[in-house]
Amino acid sequence: MKTVFTEEELKSIEDHKLLPLPSLSATVKDFFEKFKGKNNVDNLWEVADGSRFHPGRDFDADWAKRSILDILSAYRWGTLSTVAQSGGERDLIMLVWRSIDTSYQNIYVNTLRSDQQTSSGSARANEDRLALDGSIKPKIQSVKPDLILTKEHLEFGAAEHGFDDESGVGEKELNETYTKLPKTMKDMMMKLAASVDYDETTMRSLRVVGLVHSHLRMTAYVMDIPDGYVCRIRKIKEQTIPSSLSDFYNTYIPFLEVVLKVKGIVKTTMETIENYKAGKEGRNRSGYESVIPTSNMLMVPSALNMPPKTTPKKRKTGPQVEDS
Repeated sequence: MKTVFTEEELKSIEDHKLLPLPSLSATVKDFFEKFKGKNNVDNLWEVADGSRFHPGRDFDADWAKRSILDILSAYRWGTLSTVAQSGGERDLIMLVWRSIDTSYQNIYVNTLRSDQQTSSGSARANEDRLALDGSIKPKIQSVKPDLILTKEHLEFGAAEHGFDDESGVGEKELNETYTKLPKTMKDMMMKLAASVDYDETTMRSLRVVGLVHSHLRMTAYVMDIPDGYVCRIRKIKEQTIPSSLSDFYNTYIPFLEVVLKVKGIVKTTMETIENYKAGKEGRNRSGYESVIPTSNMLMVPSALNMPPKTTPKKRKTGPQVEDS
C-alpha cells in the first residue's frame, strides 16, 4: 500500500470518519483493575472468586469473572500448556476461545460453529444462478467460516481459526486474513445494507466484525463504509494468551477487553438497524414500491465471485460446486 499512498494519505484513510470503539462499563473496568500486579494463581483466583455480580444487570462483569476462573483452572493444572503443545484447533476453541461465544448470550446473538456457509455468502455466490435462457445453474456452496455471529437471519461477524505454524504466520492464516475473512465480512455488510434499504446515512453507522485465531493469538478486525462506496477494514491490536501464567493483567485481561469491545460493535450495529426499522413504521405500509433508486440510497458493489470449483462426488449426492 505504501507504494500507492503516502503515509499521510494512509493516516487520513485510517482515521476518516472513524467510529470509536465501545467503552467498557465502570463495573468491568473496576473489576479488571483488581488484577493489576497479581500473578500468583491463588491470588488471582481469590480476586475473581470473591467478586459478586448480578448475572443480568452486570452480565459483562459476570461473564469476565467466569472466563477468568476457567482460564485460571487451565493454568493451575497445566491444561493450556499441554493443549498448546499437542492439541488441535477444536481443543483450543473449547479451552480458550469459547469465552467469545458465551459473551453474546445476553444480547441473544447466536454463535454458530456448525461448519455451515453464511446466508449472505450464499446469496452473493448464487446471484447469477438463473441463466439468460431460463435454466437454473447448480447451486454454488459459499465459504464456511469457523464462527458466524447471527441473529434473526442477519449476520454481524465471523471468525477463522488455525493452529500453530512453524514459520510463525502460515499460508492458511494469510489466506484467511487477507482473502476469505474480508470477503465474508463484505458479504455480511451487503446483507445488513439491504436490511436498511441501502439508506446511506444508516449504512455509515454499520460495522461488521471479524476474528482470526492462530494458536494462542487473536486479531480482531472491523469493517465499515465511512465514505463513498468503498469498505474499509481496521485492525485491533493483536492479543496473545501465554500458555503458562505470566503477567495476567497485561495478557489475558486485554483479551477480554477486546472481546467486549467487539461485542459492543455488534450490539451497536443491531441497535442501528432496529432504530432504522422503527423509524419506517407508518410510511408506505401497503402501497406501490418504486424500483427507482432514491437520492439517499448507497449502492455498494458486492465482493467478486471467483470461478467455481467442483469437488469429488460424495456418496449419493451429486458433485458440489464451491465458491473459492
